[in-house]
Amino acid sequence: MGTLEYVRMESREETSRLVVENLLKELQLPVEKIASLANVTVEFVNDVKEDLKAK
Repeated sequence: MGTLEYVRMESREETSRLVVENLLKELQLPVEKIASLANVTVEFVNDVKEDLKAK
């Protein structure tokens, strides 16, 4: 993987994380629905949720 591909991948992950954080903070939706809306896995949403709880 080249540098450009790595930067793109990191950027997409950060964007997904921000979307998931906002959905978790603003809406009372099930984790599965948030994962579907953000096009990420349920595990990713649960990880973000745990990180938010730790803050």
